[in-house]
Amino acid sequence: MKSFFVIALLLVNPFAFCQLPAQKTKFTLTDQDKKNFVLRVDQNKVTKSRDTTVFWGDKKCSYVVAQVKLSNLSGDTLKYLNMTCSTYDIFTSSNKTIFIGQWPCESNFPVVYKIAPHKSYIFKFPLFLSGKPHDNDKIKIGIYLCKYSKTKDNETFAYYLFKHPHLPENILIWSNEVTIPK
Repeated sequence: MKSFFVIALLLVNPFAFCQLPAQKTKFTLTDQDKKNFVLRVDQNKVTKSRDTTVFWGDKKCSYVVAQVKLSNLSGDTLKYLNMTCSTYDIFTSSNKTIFIGQWPCESNFPVVYKIAPHKSYIFKFPLFLSGKPHDNDKIKIGIYLCKYSKTKDNETFAYYLFKHPHLPENILIWSNEVTIPK
């Protein structure tokens, strides 16, 4: 019933949770979490810019595809919240002219994802390059990692989803820096 209420509230006013101040949210990452959960972009797996032109909103863009690995170096299973379709909403770019792409989706809801101890999960997604040529531009990819806990009010995950790109820095993990290839 509680889930139904949250879904109904989001349908009526999807920005209802956006008004919660960041300091009142229950999601946080400790310094140890930030050592245990590592985000890495494989420079050799970033494709060259495609000749294809796509439109992102009202912007004309080219794109590259990046492979990003989230590793769990801890001895415990990492459980984190994400959406079933808008999976890449929890990612951000250090370069404000490079946007992380999305896939079309029809059924989108929060789910608990798991990464076993000392294992990794690989994400592959397009990076849309708007504006000037991006040959040799540097970029880091960040993930807003909302750890799942039975003791936390996980419905506030909607706050993070709808507040993007103003998500709290205390749950942000940055990758290594890579170069957009020529």
